[in-house]
Amino acid sequence: MKKILLSIILLIVSSFAFSQFSLGIKAGTNFSSLSSVSTCFNSGSIMCSGFEVGAFARVGERFYVQPELLYAMKVVDVSGNVAGYEYEYDLLKSQYVSIPVLFGFKIIDKNCFNFRLFLGPQFDVVLGTDYRGDGYNGVDFNDFVVGGRAGLGMDIWRFTLDASYNLDLTNLAASGSGSIKINGVNVGVGFKIFK
Repeated sequence: MKKILLSIILLIVSSFAFSQFSLGIKAGTNFSSLSSVSTCFNSGSIMCSGFEVGAFARVGERFYVQPELLYAMKVVDVSGNVAGYEYEYDLLKSQYVSIPVLFGFKIIDKNCFNFRLFLGPQFDVVLGTDYRGDGYNGVDFNDFVVGGRAGLGMDIWRFTLDASYNLDLTNLAASGSGSIKINGVNVGVGFKIFK
């Protein structure tokens, strides 16, 4: 069994070693919203825009793997309800180093154009969280959040355009009885430096 598993791993690694490789830069905007639930506190938010900028590598041809390294800022305008009393808060800003590892498939794969779908986990290292308002006083924030990202994209020559949905799977809040998660839509453009 070990020999079969090792043979499969070597086959996969060698197929990627001889496949197409791209390296590029990307930047875009994100529109984030917050969901928070606890026994006495519920909140939602209005989507606000932030940004992300970084680099990506793509390995593969029709099926591909695309790891990314991004600096991202997510911003949400929070409103909520504490024990039946409505609150309107200021902004929650979170800064991250995001590492999505996307697995994709090119539905249309032409020489200078492709259309693709992708899905994968996202690992966020939280650099800082700034909350201005009364709702989250005393709540500590985690340093690491795991999420997922799914979307679609297209490449035209060396340019890329991606649209995706990002979903936090783990809690941003480190303390308290509640759950704080930031989800949102990302739209970005990129350029393949090495193709």
